[in-house]
Amino acid sequence: MKTAALVYGLFCYALTGLVWVYAVAFLFNYLLPEPIRNFLFPQERAPDSISATAVVIDFGLLALFGLQHSGMARQSFKRIWKRIIPEPIERS
Repeated sequence: MKTAALVYGLFCYALTGLVWVYAVAFLFNYLLPEPIRNFLFPQERAPDSISATAVVIDFGLLALFGLQHSGMARQSFKRIWKRIIPEPIERS
C-alpha cells in the first residue's frame, strides 16, 4: 500500500508540474491546438472592448471555484473524504 501511495503521489506531483507548464504556455499563446487558437484569437489581435458576457462568465467561474474551495475546507467534508480516500493519498 505504501509503494502504491508513493507512486500515486509522485504521479500527481508530476502531473501538476505539467499542468503549470502548459498553463504558462497557454497564456503566452504557445502549444494551443489549431481549433482552440482559431476560436480564441479569430483575427490574432486584441479585442477592442471587453464584453459584459465575458465578465459575467469569469466572475461566475471564480465564484464556483471559491465555493468549491470553501466547501472542501470544512471539517464535515474532511470527515467524509477520509472515509472514502485512504489517509496517505488524501492530499494527492
